[in-house]
Amino acid sequence: MNWFVLYVKSRTEKKVATRLEAQGFTVFCPTKIEERQWSDRIKKVEMPYFTSYVFVQCEEKQAPTVLATSGVVRRLFWLGQPGVIYEREMQEVRQFFSEHKTANISYEAFTAGEEVYIQKGKLQHRKAVVLKNDKTKVTLSIPALGCAFKVTLPKNEIGRTS
Repeated sequence: MNWFVLYVKSRTEKKVATRLEAQGFTVFCPTKIEERQWSDRIKKVEMPYFTSYVFVQCEEKQAPTVLATSGVVRRLFWLGQPGVIYEREMQEVRQFFSEHKTANISYEAFTAGEEVYIQKGKLQHRKAVVLKNDKTKVTLSIPALGCAFKVTLPKNEIGRTS
């Protein structure tokens, strides 16, 4: 049996995973604990690492049952075919999450023109504007230095301004 990636309705990942497990499917939906600010308190909430995605192991003939589950929108496709994750690959992903339960894994999608704040390094505490966003680095313009100054930094050294 292969693994498939399901695209699910926003904020229904855990509910969909529970529904699929109740139907007898093997499901993977890793979660993390995040602190969220409410007006009167800070609360710890369990959030999925992959928003709007759930991984399910099933046979192709079981796909209609999976897709009919409440909250499931569709399967992910690659080159016109349902995207498949092979068992060996999924074992590696599951092993990673079991060994790094407290890892803070995130993907920062900075957009050109967005104002950011440099959090680390020699340019720490400066505001900058995103010029280019690559896979692991962001090219920034730092207008406060009084000249056309462009720098490329790792994503983990910058953050969004509030």
